[in-house]
Amino acid sequence: MTPKNDYLGQFEHCVDYYVVAGGGKLSRFRQLSKIIKERRPDILHLWEGTPSMIFVLPLLKLRFRFKFIAGYISEAHPVKRCSYYSLCNHYAFFFSDAIVSNAKACLEAKHAVYRKSHVIFNGFDFSRFEAPDFNKSEYRKELGLNNDQFVATMVARFTPQKDYSMLIEVAEKVKDLKNVVFLTVGKGDTLEQTQKECMDRNLDNVRFLGFRSDVEKILMCSDISLLFTNSQVHAEGISNSVLESMAAGLPVIATNGGGTPEIIVNDSCGCIVEPRDSEAAATMLRKLYSDESLRKKIGDNAQARIQSHFTLDSMTKQYIDLYNSL
Repeated sequence: MTPKNDYLGQFEHCVDYYVVAGGGKLSRFRQLSKIIKERRPDILHLWEGTPSMIFVLPLLKLRFRFKFIAGYISEAHPVKRCSYYSLCNHYAFFFSDAIVSNAKACLEAKHAVYRKSHVIFNGFDFSRFEAPDFNKSEYRKELGLNNDQFVATMVARFTPQKDYSMLIEVAEKVKDLKNVVFLTVGKGDTLEQTQKECMDRNLDNVRFLGFRSDVEKILMCSDISLLFTNSQVHAEGISNSVLESMAAGLPVIATNGGGTPEIIVNDSCGCIVEPRDSEAAATMLRKLYSDESLRKKIGDNAQARIQSHFTLDSMTKQYIDLYNSL
């Protein structure tokens, strides 16, 4: 629906793609109808859950007789059964041949039809961490870090859905630990507000790295990872930030809710705390800070869990099996 897409450059030589853009909803509907009429797809897999798309595609299905997958349910914030969004979902579910989400919690939150529902976890590509020439000590220097500093990293966009205020509270509670540094990686509308909150609290142990394309290396320079979610407005599906951190062998402290408990086995391969409970998060951080063997044990368990349950090969196979079944 826009030419601004992170993936087109990667795949432009091996997939056909069309940009449906410009004009109003009617214009886009006509463009989409023309593409479907020309290509006659066997399967139409919807990844974008805007109401206009949800209403349009079932109508096109009736005309062109393709199989329809509603695959846009990727977050687990609950919706009221009689809300407009819920009615849109049920309209799509009725016409769908399959409903797919990356977490069971997402399907339950959106009241998906059970007999059509499939959970296919996000898959992680471990080749992202293959960097034979990587020097952790040198890279820490590039980030302005000393080798003796304990680094807690949160990779998440700066939006109301992510609870950076909780991170600041945790940073304030452990500021007596002089060599603990919090790194934030991301950009967004609430970045300036969060930076101001740090200044107001006179915190010098939180650093803002902005948008980065070297997240893997930053994680390999970190000791633990954090993901705090604002449960008032959002619930995670299967968080790629958590997957990346666990694949890097890091213990993760994350807030409860959504699909996060489907990734993290609490106290075995990470730690789950309740939303806004900065005290529990700070306590766990202190525990991991003081016990290197515990950090290694949880980190090893985390990496093993991703290797056994969240591989890219497994995800790919499950989607191919689903397509073939239709």
